[in-house]
Amino acid sequence: MAAKTFFTGVLLKSFNFTPNKVLLNNSYRAPLVNTAVLNLRSHASAVTATEKLKGLNIPDKPKRPLSPYLRFVENYKHSVLKENPDIKITEVVKKCAEKWNSMSEEEKQKYKENYKIESEKYSQTISDYNKSLTNEQIQALKEIALEKKTKKQKRKMKKLCKDTNKPKRPLLPLTMYMMEVCQMSNIPLKELMKDPDIRKKWESLPESDRKRYEEVYQRKKAKYDQDLLEWEKIMIEDGHQNAVRQRTLKETNSYLPPDIRHLTKPKRPTSRFMAYQAEQQKLRKDVPSKELKKALRTEWEEMSELEKLKYNTAYEKAKQKYEEDLREWEQKVMEAGHPEFVRPKTHLPKRESRIKTLKKVKSQ
Repeated sequence: MAAKTFFTGVLLKSFNFTPNKVLLNNSYRAPLVNTAVLNLRSHASAVTATEKLKGLNIPDKPKRPLSPYLRFVENYKHSVLKENPDIKITEVVKKCAEKWNSMSEEEKQKYKENYKIESEKYSQTISDYNKSLTNEQIQALKEIALEKKTKKQKRKMKKLCKDTNKPKRPLLPLTMYMMEVCQMSNIPLKELMKDPDIRKKWESLPESDRKRYEEVYQRKKAKYDQDLLEWEKIMIEDGHQNAVRQRTLKETNSYLPPDIRHLTKPKRPTSRFMAYQAEQQKLRKDVPSKELKKALRTEWEEMSELEKLKYNTAYEKAKQKYEEDLREWEQKVMEAGHPEFVRPKTHLPKRESRIKTLKKVKSQ
């Protein structure tokens, strides 16, 4: 994708096309232009990123030389446009490609030789450029590159979610109430959100009204959770694991290679405190969850070791079984030829510490 974007950008620059031409002239609406528009947008964001570096006075980075084919296109396009003034971009590229493919190796050789000379010159130039940068400038450039990479990944993910119709999270009860207020009062949501008393109005509603919103939310949330799981299954099948929640990947073993996904990895045992909390939540259903968790944390810290004994015993027993099951799982994974999914201490040979080794050498 990056190569395609670069190639398109070079072509547009060589043809002196402007963003207005690309976006407004119907004759240029082709698949190639979609990439060109993205390239132009990324260029605009790159300019914004460059502004952050003005205070550091970083010199312009040397440009890579054009490949033999792109250099040929830059030279040959003039004759194509001269013969066909009204031709589309895609047709120009097509004719250039046909001409290049019909050329002999001897004819292509001069472009390849020029590219080799330019590449050697570029290597020296970029080396001198990198040496001229200060540590502060290098760090700033790395941060900007990482920022651009992150933004690009977010754009890709957003497009993937849109194209695959990812289920949308339902509105929260408070948001549903605000939307209704907007419709009845004909007030934009942005204006209503600025109202400092909107939460107080929500809290002053009768319990039955708030419960109605909560029931609608829970119903939509259940459907959303189910739809999201179905969507994630499709993403896993299509190879888009990066769009799937880590929890789902672990539950379905989708982060593992297909040949060992049937091997269910053991789950860590519940901690002592979490076991106590789960037990008490069943006994104190009437207490609000947030208040109960705070109270249980305080109670646990004040409990004696004797009172914690049954939880400690249960945890140690569960941990021992977990370790046994995990070793068995790791053995099967190793036999399948995937040591990268096994703990280093399991598959790497045990090594003595450097101090012990030195002591042995001295004693000998």
